[in-house]
Amino acid sequence: MYAFSDAIVLHQVDRVEDQLKRQAEHVRATYVASEVLREDLATRLWHGQTKLERVGPHDEAGMGYWAAICIETILDGLFTIHDVPLPAGSRRLAYLNEVPLSNEERSLLTAYLTGTTVERFAATVRLSERLRGQLGVAGHEHARWQSSEPERPQDN
Repeated sequence: MYAFSDAIVLHQVDRVEDQLKRQAEHVRATYVASEVLREDLATRLWHGQTKLERVGPHDEAGMGYWAAICIETILDGLFTIHDVPLPAGSRRLAYLNEVPLSNEERSLLTAYLTGTTVERFAATVRLSERLRGQLGVAGHEHARWQSSEPERPQDN
């Protein structure tokens, strides 16, 4: 979609290029992130939360490591909560301007991408919390897994 919406047509053949650009713009305008994607990202962030909590307050190497590890999921989460289609992984930052970020998200993202190690880690934690709250339940949190009674095997 992004390749077609960004394209500059140098030579048209039967107006196909215009049709492709219009279709790409339509996809972008009507896109709604799937529940499967939301659930997957919520699950990844839920699992990552424990790792973030284990980083000590003076462990800058750990802070830098986990901030770097989380970037893909954080960016995917920002695209997803704003219903913007995910570009190819290596293009997430290039198309971040397509995401209508709130002022708080923009401020946290700026700290995440340009701050000191401690600032980057704090922004990682805050963005992760924010995204988990907006993505919905993680895959393992469905009611069938939270039942107080264990499932019993079926008799054959």
